[in-house]
Amino acid sequence: MAVGMPLITIVWGWLHVLLGNRRELLDFVVASSFPLAWISRDFLLDSNKSFFDACGVVLGNSFFYALWGFIAYRSMHAVMRRSRPTKINIDGSSVGDDEEE
Repeated sequence: MAVGMPLITIVWGWLHVLLGNRRELLDFVVASSFPLAWISRDFLLDSNKSFFDACGVVLGNSFFYALWGFIAYRSMHAVMRRSRPTKINIDGSSVGDDEEE
């Protein structure tokens, strides 16, 4: 059930877009090209772009989202590891002395 709920949400969202009128579909396509469109107006999808242009913009946006997701993951991973308790050896022996004596 945990995997099915996001999947159902994605399917219903795409059905809403695909079964809607043409203006809603164009608004969705334009909105999906925004991260790279902020960098350059050439990445803004409109009706004049070909299928391969749209695939390139989707691929570029995927890289953009993956980059920010990776940065967020690494920063949260660093924060979580920082608060992990440190093991302290308090019995007086050094690390390699256990087996030698």
